Amino acid sequence: RGSYDLFRPIERIHKVVKQVQQGKEKRIGPLGLDADHELAQLARQFDDMLDALEERKIELKNSAAQLECKVQERTASLREKTQDLELHIQLLNQTRDKLVVHEKLAALGELTAGIAHEINNPTAVILGNEFVASLVKQLNM
Repeated sequence: RGSYDLFRPIERIHKVVKQVQQGKEKRIGPLGLDADHELAQLARQFDDMLDALEERKIELKNSAAQLECKVQERTASLREKTQDLELHIQLLNQTRDKLVVHEKLAALGELTAGIAHEINNPTAVILGNEFVASLVKQLNM
C-alpha cells in the first residue's frame, strides 16, 4: 500500500505535465497527501507556476492587443499626414506652374515694350519731320 500511495500521485503529476506539454490547461490539484508531503508541495508549486504562466499569457495578449491598437492609430495618423503632405506638394506644384506662367508673361511684356519703343522712336522722328515739313511749307506759301 505504501508504494501505491507514492506512485499514484507521481502518475497524476506525470499525466498533468504531459497534458500541459500538449497545450491543455490542466492543474494537478490536491493529491490527497499531507500538506507537508514533498509531492504535495511539488504539485502546489507546479500549479502556482502554471497560474503565473497563465497570468503572463493574459498580460501578453492584452499587451499585444494594445500594441496593435497603437499601430493602427499610428498608421492612420501617418496616412493622414501623408495625404496632407501630398496635398501641399500638389499646391506647391500648382503655385510653381503659375509663377512660371507669370514670369513668361512678364518677359513677353518687357519684350513687347522694347519692340514698341524701337518702333515708336523712328515713327516719332518721321512724324516730327512731316510736321516740320508742313510748317516749312506753310511758311513758304
